[in-house]
Amino acid sequence: MFPGRRGAVTGGRSGSVPSADVLDLVALPDVGVQPDVPCFMDCVVSMSADPQDAANTWVQTAGACLLELLDRRGDFADHVDAEDEGGVPGWHMIVSGVVGLGLDVDESWRLQGALLEANVLHRIAGSFVEDLESPFFNGVKVFYGGSPGAMRAEVWVNGECHQAATAAMAALGLPEPAVFTAVRFYALLLPPAADGQQR
Repeated sequence: MFPGRRGAVTGGRSGSVPSADVLDLVALPDVGVQPDVPCFMDCVVSMSADPQDAANTWVQTAGACLLELLDRRGDFADHVDAEDEGGVPGWHMIVSGVVGLGLDVDESWRLQGALLEANVLHRIAGSFVEDLESPFFNGVKVFYGGSPGAMRAEVWVNGECHQAATAAMAALGLPEPAVFTAVRFYALLLPPAADGQQR
C-alpha cells in the first residue's frame, strides 16, 4: 500500500476450534501513519458450513467500527461519550450493533436484547480500562454464546482475551438461551483529544 492510503489486512487460521474455521483479522485504518501503524485485531469463527457467515459477522461488528472510524458521521456505528449512560469513563466509543447467530431466530433476538440491556462495557469498565494502551484506539470485542449449561462470556481487548473483563462479564448473570446461540459486538475506544473534541 502507498503512504496515506487506508486498508485492511486479513489472515486466517483453520482448525483452531473443532468443526469451525477461525479467521484472524487485522485492520489498518491508515497506513500513512509512521512508524507505528495503528491497527485493531479481531477474530471470527465460522459456525456454519458457509464461511461467508463469519465474514458477515465481522463486517457488521468490527467492520462497521472501522468504517465509522474513517467516516465519523454515525452512518455505520454509534458514538458513545464517556459521560453517556453506556459510556466508559475517560473514553469515546465507536460501537457496533449486537449481532446474533444461532439455531432459533427468537433466541438470537432475545440474547441480543439482553446483551444491549446489560450495558456490558459500562458495567465492567473498571476491569479493563487500565489496560487500554493505544494512543489511537483500542479494539474491544464482547462475545456471549453457547448452549444451555455451557455458555461462554468473553471480552477481548486489542486481540487478546482479557481475563478480568471476561470474569466481570460472566458475573453479570446474562440469561441462557434454550438452544445454541451466540451474540457479539465490537467497540473502538478512543482517548479524548487534548482540545476535548472527538478524534
